Amino acid sequence: MYFCRVRKKITFIVNPISGGINKKSMPDIIKRYLNNQIYDAEILFTQKADDTHQLTLKAIKEASAIVVAVGGDGTINQVAKCLVNTPIELGIIPQGSGNGFARYLKIPLVAELAIHVLNVGKSKTIDTAMVNERFFVNVSGVGFDAHVAAKFASAPKRGFWSYAKITLREFSLYKSQNYHLEIDGKIYEKSAFLITFSNGDQYGNNAFIAPGADMQDGLLDIAILKNVKVTNMPRLAFEMFTQRFNRSKDVEILKGKHIRITREHAEVVNIDGEPYRMGKELSVSVLPKSLRVITKVPDFG
Repeated sequence: MYFCRVRKKITFIVNPISGGINKKSMPDIIKRYLNNQIYDAEILFTQKADDTHQLTLKAIKEASAIVVAVGGDGTINQVAKCLVNTPIELGIIPQGSGNGFARYLKIPLVAELAIHVLNVGKSKTIDTAMVNERFFVNVSGVGFDAHVAAKFASAPKRGFWSYAKITLREFSLYKSQNYHLEIDGKIYEKSAFLITFSNGDQYGNNAFIAPGADMQDGLLDIAILKNVKVTNMPRLAFEMFTQRFNRSKDVEILKGKHIRITREHAEVVNIDGEPYRMGKELSVSVLPKSLRVITKVPDFG
């Protein structure tokens, strides 16, 4: 007796401009390296900002078992928010500027190797989170990192060096703010250069804002960078890139499930590397065990 294996429907949603990387060859790479005995693949390219969301909804309607985000953390965010609390799995081919989410999950940055993860990888259920009405999978923040995200979004070039150049230029210009924080009912008054709400451990490019953050613990790591001087920047950069940021004398790390924050001004918020303008009051909360994602190894935290 012969049995015919039913192939899974898998949809690839490709952002052609993420990370400044040319993706014209991506369909050929997918067709060459994807196991077509397991998968029945569809490859879709976005053309405008809202396409990622709409194409993901289309994939869900057409009963895809896996939807793969081919892009950076912003593209992943747009795909993932449609898959929350569904049995559909998120796959990733990292093609962004920083790829913080993929790095945390130990997904290779080379497309061919990331496709191999889809062929043999394991599915894990992770936490996600919300800031007001905005969803995020990796890192959100207020203060300097949101300010840089806004500058980077309008920069003529993407990539690490463009981001680094903006960070260096703006560091001495940006001023700390006063924040009122309520974390799981406990009140804090903080003057801070930046505050991040971290589900993952890094922004991207191995810049670790919250070393030890765990996407499966039901908590966000809240990194508070206190008032800093320009002369401290080299040390802070060293601590961030060597996973010592949480031990810095200028940094405080708290943990929580529900965070309310009041800041001095209505400004932008960093949502997985993308800037969104929000009001003075923010509500941040964890969505525990809400997203199924295909990862390289059984344990990635």
